[in-house]
Amino acid sequence: MEEFLLYLIKGICDKEDEIAITKNDTEYSIEFIIKVSENEYGRLIGRGGKTINALKSLLNLYAFKKGVAEKKRIILKVQENGDLPRFSITQTDSPVMDN
Repeated sequence: MEEFLLYLIKGICDKEDEIAITKNDTEYSIEFIIKVSENEYGRLIGRGGKTINALKSLLNLYAFKKGVAEKKRIILKVQENGDLPRFSITQTDSPVMDN
């Protein structure tokens, strides 16, 4: 699933070499922390969070089709390289800003 997410993000961001994904798998959730450059941050989130919501929807569909995370919540957190996560989205599809 991590490779699929990386493939999607590379199609959105221009600086492919500055993309890093960390996966934290727990009993109830799969969390992906996506690190991108400062210039790519806005592009990855999208206007009103539409791009990141679409990524999460695609990940949920992929997980369902592969049977990977039938009962697990998928969490996406986006951060600029070196910073704490500024944006996270969970299965409720409502973006939450982290300050």
